[in-house]
Amino acid sequence: MGRRCFTEKRGKLRSWMVRVATYDNPFVSPEYLELLREKYTGLYYEQEVEGKFVAFEGAAFPIDEEKHVRRAEYMPGYEAFQDLWVGIDDGWTNPRAAGLWGRTAQDQIYGIREFYASRSKDDDFVVEMKRWQEHAGGRISGMYVDPHSPRLINALDDAGLPAMRGTEKRVDSIRYLVSLFQGSLDGQPKVVLSESMVNHISELTSAVYVGARSAQTGETKWAEDIVKVNDHAIDAMRYALFTVSDVGSAFCV
Repeated sequence: MGRRCFTEKRGKLRSWMVRVATYDNPFVSPEYLELLREKYTGLYYEQEVEGKFVAFEGAAFPIDEEKHVRRAEYMPGYEAFQDLWVGIDDGWTNPRAAGLWGRTAQDQIYGIREFYASRSKDDDFVVEMKRWQEHAGGRISGMYVDPHSPRLINALDDAGLPAMRGTEKRVDSIRYLVSLFQGSLDGQPKVVLSESMVNHISELTSAVYVGARSAQTGETKWAEDIVKVNDHAIDAMRYALFTVSDVGSAFCV
């Protein structure tokens, strides 16, 4: 089972990941291992021989699933969070995505739960967001919505939910998300996602930068924007976390 398949099924099936390298197999001969060392190098060696899930050239987010993803039973309760927000990317044929995020007193950010569905009706989605607010004890202070979706913002607002426009600033917000995954607090990751957020994890681990290969040198020059494919949960994440950040709040109107 590949990384993407495993990630998408995790949370839907009762499963565990057991990582075993080829050289741990007692029936593999030293000669065969030597052939593998000659055949594979770099990330291909890590994937094919060491049994790791790896990100290839142009990967946008330095997410390490062993570090940045936590089993649901080890996630903090709502009482551990000083702030709670929701990020929402609107969609119909494409999925509508939402993520609930919390920040602790130590400034660590946790992804708590997600919504991800195509053809989600506004009325049904508003009911789901009211459930999230109820489960959080009414402590969600902001629901930051795709700024191009005033209809959904109004529907949430009419239901008494704290809906507002998320900050667009695509490249700045992508850069900010990358910095979160690069950051640490006293040896702990700056951002952690519940393993139940399977679509967020899948999109983050699959996202790649837009690249252009030089005809003269053959080298690829990477832009700071990511390829706009399967980025619905990432957009929802941008609207929440960048908007409430010190950097993103400067762009709010």
